[in-house]
Amino acid sequence: MDADVRAELDALRRRAYGPDADIQRDPEAMARLAVLEHALHRDTDGSPPTGGVDPPTDAGEGGAQASEPSTDADDQRTSRTLTRRVWMLAGGTVAAAIVAVVIAVNANAPEPDPVIAAPEFDGSGVHEVSARQAYSLARDFDTTVLLRIPLDGSFGNFIDLPLPPSVPEFPASGPMSWASPLGTYYGWELWIAGASGALQNEHCILARRDAQAVARCVPATLRSQSALVVPLSYADIAASERPEGLEPGTRIGFWWNLDREVTVLLGAEIPVP
Repeated sequence: MDADVRAELDALRRRAYGPDADIQRDPEAMARLAVLEHALHRDTDGSPPTGGVDPPTDAGEGGAQASEPSTDADDQRTSRTLTRRVWMLAGGTVAAAIVAVVIAVNANAPEPDPVIAAPEFDGSGVHEVSARQAYSLARDFDTTVLLRIPLDGSFGNFIDLPLPPSVPEFPASGPMSWASPLGTYYGWELWIAGASGALQNEHCILARRDAQAVARCVPATLRSQSALVVPLSYADIAASERPEGLEPGTRIGFWWNLDREVTVLLGAEIPVP
């Protein structure tokens, strides 16, 4: 990847994951970002990206069973398909580019309409976490780790986890593929989930209490770079549930960064602009 293309990728990443993220309103830019990210992975290791998820292991008690991994022939076909779609983007229209990205990322998905518009999120009582809220906690080097919540499974990359009843509404750009409750922490139910997004698969995290919920979704292949965090302020947690160190002016955050755990952080609130 030459310097000009890498500079373009860096600019698109800032629009997608920076404090002033606005790329969700620009389908053309989202499509271009997805193509450049895959091109970067291909240049780096010569194979399609796997989204950073470890190969599936035997599921624990109550876990789902993993399907057989893809073969070398499948990987080669995926790589050839991705290469063809990148050239289509270079010479085609914006609509053709969006369709190409979807097919390259999820070859088994049905072909979408030429123009893809992400549905608006209007869940009652659900607050969608902004990039600024998420990044300010995930990139704060003064945070304290309160808890590490272990995870089990491949999170929809290799297996399809069932959708349990009473699944919360997530701010994904497409239909939900799976959802898994992780338990109750500080009076809030914690969930992780996956969705078939408008451009590529997405991962989500959500905290829910009664009719209130806080949630965030990001591209699954970029989860470790995208601050998949849901924060809760001091006032959001009942006095009897507050962990030690949580005081006015501080907050906690559930951060799904690593494949095998969700980390609970304690840090400072961000200033109100």
